[in-house]
Amino acid sequence: MAKDKYDFIQELLENKKLKPAQQERILMLTKEEIKKDGIFGKELEERVKKLEMRIEENKNQEFKTKEKTTPILKKESVLPKYVASKNLWKFLHDYNQDKILKTTCHEIDSNELKNILEFCGTNEYNFQQHQQKVQEHYRNHFFDNKKYFVDHKIKNLILYYLTGKTYGGASNGWTDEKIKFNWNSEELKIWSDKNPNLVPHPNDGFAKNQNNNYGLMLENSIKVHLVKDNQSLRYFSQIVLYFKSLFHIRFENSIFNIIENCNKSNHWADKVKFIVSEDTFPKNLEFFTNVEKLIQAYKILINLIIEVGKENNLVQPIVELKLMETENGIDFSIHHINSIFKKSVNNTIDRKGTTFTNLIINQLNGMCEFYLKADFGNKQFAEINIWDGKKSNKKELDQFNGVEYILKFKKR
Repeated sequence: MAKDKYDFIQELLENKKLKPAQQERILMLTKEEIKKDGIFGKELEERVKKLEMRIEENKNQEFKTKEKTTPILKKESVLPKYVASKNLWKFLHDYNQDKILKTTCHEIDSNELKNILEFCGTNEYNFQQHQQKVQEHYRNHFFDNKKYFVDHKIKNLILYYLTGKTYGGASNGWTDEKIKFNWNSEELKIWSDKNPNLVPHPNDGFAKNQNNNYGLMLENSIKVHLVKDNQSLRYFSQIVLYFKSLFHIRFENSIFNIIENCNKSNHWADKVKFIVSEDTFPKNLEFFTNVEKLIQAYKILINLIIEVGKENNLVQPIVELKLMETENGIDFSIHHINSIFKKSVNNTIDRKGTTFTNLIINQLNGMCEFYLKADFGNKQFAEINIWDGKKSNKKELDQFNGVEYILKFKKR
């Protein structure tokens, strides 16, 4: 490519009227053109890298303007703009069903391979082509799609899993466990170069048919604890399924088992008496949510129950857990049976308090709605909509025992 041709493209990219997504598209075409010209020298390579960095900075600034992140608060502050949890459910459901993106959260069989080849427009599998189509499709149809107004953190988690970089260029890893391995990892590239036409994450049957030895085996296994304590990921297939477990609740990845694991790993058995029955907490309910944030919220509420018990010299907390399917989604109930709420009904409505405010800002907003049902003392029993997009108000009850926190995950 002649330098005057490249200079023209650079001037085009620096046009302030172009949106970051348009700049990114032009940049991608520029890189392809340079490769065709066969002069991807050091100078041009450096200039392209600088343009990429500038575009990422512009996109990051634009994103921050739209959705400002809020740090953990030390005292009560202004609540954020309400984000409906149905947005997250739809975003994750659509990702899971998308023809090409579902290949990043499922093991591959012969039928899925046909879908990949059709989407890539090739007759033989090539991991680099598959990877490129996945990254482009996610950015264009999910990450930058305004119809998916969801918490940017879940979008960034997926972006890092697919590319090895977040929106702002950070590379700390995905989830709080800081998992570095991703679809852009060098180890995956080396394996695919050595094993052309083979998928790195086949299911058992397809692996045997292809003599694939179960796909890529990692040089070093990855220890994770989020959904199952001390779980070891040894194959790329296991990483793919672990990623899926972070947003898709189903029988194989039930909240029942996740919560049971959380209770054990936090050593709460001596502090709390849990009542959990499969009759009222079924394993076969399916829904889409941010599992990491759900676990964070659950830990905060259980620790709150323990703290309240200590401060008021109460007996060991008895907590009943329930999971219920509703017409609009799923309700998760955390019911502290042997307690009363230490604030009045009106005071709870008027002031959320530090714990609830931080919980809404950092975990609940965009993930679920939040209700409180309680015995407020002085023969006051009520249900309060703490966070559901409407002004908090009370629904008086004739009778109620204890304090119940209800997380409502809406699908419509």
